[in-house]
Amino acid sequence: MKKFLTLEKLNEGTTVAIYSPKFDGEKQNEFEKFLCAYSNPQYKNDLAIILARIQKIEEDGAHDRHFRYESKMCEKIRAIPPNIETSKLRLYCICINESVIILGGGGRKKTRTYQEDPILNGQVETLKKIHRQLLAQIHDGSSEITDEPAIDGKIRFYINENQ
Repeated sequence: MKKFLTLEKLNEGTTVAIYSPKFDGEKQNEFEKFLCAYSNPQYKNDLAIILARIQKIEEDGAHDRHFRYESKMCEKIRAIPPNIETSKLRLYCICINESVIILGGGGRKKTRTYQEDPILNGQVETLKKIHRQLLAQIHDGSSEITDEPAIDGKIRFYINENQ
């Protein structure tokens, strides 16, 4: 089944462009859904850690030190925060380069690895599919990633949920 989405730009920074997938028929992008799901007193400190890290990324770029590598199959998939002991929450993203990131969803880390949790694993798998599709578009010339903080070209596409 094809699932259509648009990469919604969340900021207009000069250092880094931050996007989040917004699926057709959804009112919120994936990052907004994450914020709504965990904007309660129980996760106040955890969410503050993640938001502070995103602000730091906006200030000085998407450098490796701001992320935790999450997937051996796709090195571009990362988690915020980088230090797993500081927060019970994980926000997953695609770090295209130091000037472009795509924030996905996330959740509460309850297992040793994200693969053991169906919700977290689903978030990462969706980002892998988005990354593959974006790479295909870069290959065919319909999208371009430059050193500028932006994705040039097509930012609306689909992912296949069955793959």
